[in-house]
Amino acid sequence: EFRRVLFRSLYGYKVDARLGQGDMFLNGAYYEQKVSYLSNVNYSWSLTHLRPWQKFGYYILCLVDCEDDFNPNFFVIDKMAINKLKLSAMNGTSEANHNNSNIELRTNVMKDSTSHRILEKMNLLEDNSFEALQKFVKNR
Repeated sequence: EFRRVLFRSLYGYKVDARLGQGDMFLNGAYYEQKVSYLSNVNYSWSLTHLRPWQKFGYYILCLVDCEDDFNPNFFVIDKMAINKLKLSAMNGTSEANHNNSNIELRTNVMKDSTSHRILEKMNLLEDNSFEALQKFVKNR
């Protein structure tokens, strides 16, 4: 439901998954969108099913801070910038995935960690607000 609201509020279009171009088209650019809620067990957000081989330009990340009244924090990062985070395969071992070129990846971003600071530094938005996300998309 959240994704549908995001599409509508940004005046975007859902991309057919069979095209391999992310899942959202906004103002001339393709995006892959991920939403994660802060875990109260390990205080981290999980970003899963990352597919950097697809033909999109940016990730839109929405990290919901459950400790801060479920405040959403938005990030837009260049697709290749995701490689600055520690990534691992969603399924299988390194040996099992050795010859696979299209491996779905995952990462955990612990709140206030080095990974969180790296994500903040890579963010193309002026801040983490929804208004900053709207402005970025509009001015593309």
